[in-house]
Amino acid sequence: QVARSLTELLGDGRRTLVAAPWRHDGHPDHDAAGRAAAVAARASGARLVEYPLLAWTFRRPDELPWEDARCLALSTERQEQKAAAIRSHVSQVRASAGHAGGTAPLPGRVLAHFHTPFEHYLEATATEADQPPE
Repeated sequence: QVARSLTELLGDGRRTLVAAPWRHDGHPDHDAAGRAAAVAARASGARLVEYPLLAWTFRRPDELPWEDARCLALSTERQEQKAAAIRSHVSQVRASAGHAGGTAPLPGRVLAHFHTPFEHYLEATATEADQPPE
């Protein structure tokens, strides 16, 4: 359903860039969103770039497709926007009485990624087989 809706939204996507969570990020919601975006990009002819969110901290370095990685330096303004974006997800960054020990749902090593002066994107084609990296 999501892939179909995205495909309709994209229409003729040959001049469109779709940015989505990496299909193999390791979080079920991220992976599902990435798969739907990949299906829609493939169907519409759009270019697809994927961004790892949790994979940087929960996968071993040899499990990431470095050959597809591109690094984008962020301006100071973009770095501030990136940090503000993660802060807006209060349930992900603040301790809560509902969590053991009052800890935030995301560990510090994950949150640290949102304070880097760069972003990594994976630029694999949408037509590649939807298989996890080796």
